[in-house]
Amino acid sequence: MRIDPSISASAIKRYENNSKHQAQNTQSSLTTQSDRVELSKQGLEQAGMLRTARQADEFNSEKVNEIKEQIRSGQYKPNAEVISQRMVEQLGLGLDTIV
Repeated sequence: MRIDPSISASAIKRYENNSKHQAQNTQSSLTTQSDRVELSKQGLEQAGMLRTARQADEFNSEKVNEIKEQIRSGQYKPNAEVISQRMVEQLGLGLDTIV
C-alpha cells in the first residue's frame, strides 16, 4: 500500500490546527471561570460584628471579676436606664428613631 505524502501532510496539518484550537478553547475557558464565595446578609453582619469586636479595646478583667462577685453574692443591681442608653448610643440610634 502506498501513502500519498501530500495527503498525510495535510492530515497532520489539520490535526495540529485542531489541537491548537482545542488548547486555546481550554485555556480561555479556564481563565474565564473562577470560584466565587458569596456571604449571606447574616454572614456579612456577623463578619462586621467580629471585625468591630477585634478592633475594640481589651476588656477590663478586674471590672468583670468584680461584677461576677457581685452577682454571686446577690449584690449586683443593674441600672436598666443606663444600660438601655448605652445600647442606643452604641447602635448609633437617636431617641427619635426609637420613639
